[in-house]
This record gives sequence, structure tokens and C-alpha cells, in this order.
Amino acid sequence: MNNIFVRYSIFFLLAILLQATIIPYFTIFQWKPDLVVIVLTAFAFRTGYNWGTTAGFLSGLVTDLLSAHLLGLNALSKTIAGYTAASLGNLFQEQGRFIVTLLITSFVHDVVYFFVLTLGEQFSLKLLLLQLTIPNTFYTVLVGAFIYYIWNRWFELEEFSA
Repeated sequence: MNNIFVRYSIFFLLAILLQATIIPYFTIFQWKPDLVVIVLTAFAFRTGYNWGTTAGFLSGLVTDLLSAHLLGLNALSKTIAGYTAASLGNLFQEQGRFIVTLLITSFVHDVVYFFVLTLGEQFSLKLLLLQLTIPNTFYTVLVGAFIYYIWNRWFELEEFSA
């Protein structure tokens, strides 16, 4: 179990670092994938409610400290995302379980994030969903599916060579 935590800690730190440095260059309009949500979904998927929620809070807090946005906004949205991913982990069939869980988790994360971010502004919920949340969610899922494919291939090769 400790090996999982060490491995995912490295993945979280790498995701946070890439999110802050490289991912802004992959922005299309105002949409960008959230690597931390992808790693968080995979982690919460394997470890359950307590660890998923805790990892969501900690990764969100670190992301908040590195960003110029509202302090606590990422911590809140990623805590809820971690709980959502852990809750949905066993509800779907094996084949597309990660992708469907990532889709729902990313959507919930983005709704919370963008809703709180736009509080007090003249912004319609329809616009929030159609212009920010849904495109951002699909971009995250697209990148997450690619990462998940590479990730599985890497672990298959690791198990095969052992």
C-alpha cells in the first residue's frame, strides 16, 4: 500500500508542476485540461473515500498556493472531485469505468470551480455550462483517456517484465 502512495505522490507533484508550467500553452480559447483531476480520479478510484477526499484537498491546496486565483477554490473543488471519483469508482463496468468516472468527476469539479469563481458577476448558468464547463470537461477527458492508455501500457510492461 505504501508503494501506491509514493507512486501517486510523485504523480500528483508532477501533475501540479505540469499544470502550472506546461498546460497553459495547451489552452484552447479559455479551456485547458486539468491533469490534477486526472491523477486524483485514478487515485480516488483505487483508494476510496477517505484517501480520495484527502488527496483532493491537499492537491487543491497546493494548486491554490501556486495560482493567483481565490485561495481555497481549488481545494474545495478538488475535495468534492475526490469524493465523487471514489463514490463512482465501482458503479460502472470494467471496460470504460475510468473514462466515465473521469467524465463525471471532471464535470462536477468544473461546475463547482467555475460557479464559485463567477459568484457576484453577471453570468448565466447556461453560459457557464456551455462555454466553460462542458468544453473543459471534454478536453480533460480526452487528455485523461490518452494518459490512461499510456499508463496501462506502462504497468502492463512492468508486470510482464517482473
